[in-house]
Amino acid sequence: MRKIELKSRKSWRKILGVVSFIAIVFIFSGAECESDPFYDVRLTGTVKLKSTNIPIEWIRVIVNEGFVYGFTDKKGKFDFYASIPKDTYYKNSVRYSLDSVRVLFLDDDGRFIDKTMIVNPIGKNEVIIHAELEEK
Repeated sequence: MRKIELKSRKSWRKILGVVSFIAIVFIFSGAECESDPFYDVRLTGTVKLKSTNIPIEWIRVIVNEGFVYGFTDKKGKFDFYASIPKDTYYKNSVRYSLDSVRVLFLDDDGRFIDKTMIVNPIGKNEVIIHAELEEK
């Protein structure tokens, strides 16, 4: 009789151990998915001179004041992924959120007037932006 009780206890311990392990794995895998506060979106497009429609090279493309940036190539094109915050936050009294992503086109040489555009990537994997800069 004691051997049966002992085997029964061991069986229940194994079952309880497996169920506990599965519960822990489930909890931690869910926590990792929920903890990512950013949304990745591909930003592509071109930057051209407004008066002549000529592509502009080496224009810095900055997202939300410096989180991600890239440069335009010889054809005025840019293409990179940006991590956009899912929730609203404030930096220097400026509101940032997924529905108001600021993209700044900055000329380090000082030949063109910098331009800021606001895009809304909600529900999109890619946002295409065409910017036209004016000469100073």
